[in-house]
Amino acid sequence: MKEIAFPENFRFGISMSGFQFEMGCSIEAIDENSDWWIWVHDPFNIGLGIVSGDLPEHGAGYWDLYRKDHELMLSLNIDSVRVGIEWSRIFPKPTFDVGVEVREKNGNITEVVISKSTIEKLRNIANEEAYSTEGCFS
Repeated sequence: MKEIAFPENFRFGISMSGFQFEMGCSIEAIDENSDWWIWVHDPFNIGLGIVSGDLPEHGAGYWDLYRKDHELMLSLNIDSVRVGIEWSRIFPKPTFDVGVEVREKNGNITEVVISKSTIEKLRNIANEEAYSTEGCFS
């Protein structure tokens, strides 16, 4: 087999989407607030075969295993990781009442203005433990 040579500055990485990998080990890791959770458990979707039946509660368990997963990534020389946290973990309750100013031109969104007071409202309802990096990289 012919060897492949990568440039010296080539980065080996992975990308993970929250709903696809977070759940799976513990009951505490299950996130029933996710829109996707509702979608895959919906009887209509299940009855029509729209969803595969591959349920998130049987997933990879990153929410509980992230330290082991990070060690494994290091052992494989993975040097770039994009981790997406499920939005409903950060905001377990809806944010409908938190308004922003949306500016449009010719039917296209050109700018979203978020005031300091809006940021404060979001901070007050956010689950800080979901996005804290304390202890993640030690």
